[in-house]
Amino acid sequence: MWDVLKAIRSLLLEHLANSQPLLLPPISTPSTILLNPGDPNVYVNNTSRFRVNDEVMIVSDLVGLAEPTKIISIPSWNHLIIDPPSIKSGGWIVVESPYVLKAIKHKPLKRIHIGDIKIIPSFPTITISPQDESNEWLTFLGTSHEYKLNIRIYVQADGMEHSEETLSRYSEQTREILIDHIHPIIDGVSFPLTADLPTNSVAVSILDTSQFSPSDSVILRDAARNSQNAMVDSVIDDTTLQLATGCDTSYLVSRQAEIILLKKYLYDTRPSGISYGYVPGGGGSFLRASDISYFGKEFICRQGNVQT
Repeated sequence: MWDVLKAIRSLLLEHLANSQPLLLPPISTPSTILLNPGDPNVYVNNTSRFRVNDEVMIVSDLVGLAEPTKIISIPSWNHLIIDPPSIKSGGWIVVESPYVLKAIKHKPLKRIHIGDIKIIPSFPTITISPQDESNEWLTFLGTSHEYKLNIRIYVQADGMEHSEETLSRYSEQTREILIDHIHPIIDGVSFPLTADLPTNSVAVSILDTSQFSPSDSVILRDAARNSQNAMVDSVIDDTTLQLATGCDTSYLVSRQAEIILLKKYLYDTRPSGISYGYVPGGGGSFLRASDISYFGKEFICRQGNVQT
């Protein structure tokens, strides 16, 4: 259960609190300016966890400044287009270390905490609490384990539509992230590709294949939002794996392509519903909160571990 809790927290942090440092544009004059005033083009390392219509802020902790804006287009794996464009005098420069931060309703997520904490120190906050775990035999040599979690999202109530919209949008995006990742990465180990993997190829090149075995579940992905589940057919040599089926798109080293070995595999997951309500807070304040019920199922093969 603990591995599942940590994995769900990591997944939500990656998508709800995604931040990327600004990079120099392909043609930059002068070379110290990352984003000029009036320029809607923002360059980052990886756009795969941003979505069109995401509300974001251009932030510099060094100068204590944040500009709210919105992503209106994602032309490529390292390029965002924002509206409105920056109006910062002199532009955003390298020494200011600016970054783009996802912030629903321009309210950055403060924390994601495992456990049902009694005092919420800042908002918005998400808690992930275990509810129960059950198991049953599916075959003589395998059991299915079902994990049930409760995901609660807190915002501070202001008696206005703003807090209702903030809570609703955080809840809906959390649900969509969980639905999108029907097989979340649980206890996964990442191995960067050392050579490009063209479409329909089965031979994957990495630095070390010693941790892989035939029938291992893996995920291929890169910064262009390409991702697919796959299975290892065989380990060809110290640096080459063969997949059971060809990949459905190309995975490029230049786009940070990786293969992730899944130590645990959830074969069925689902957020089953959202409920909303008020929660008493400290100092006489009230919080608005939503509850998302979530479950995941894991199959454990027990061959060789069954008494006879």
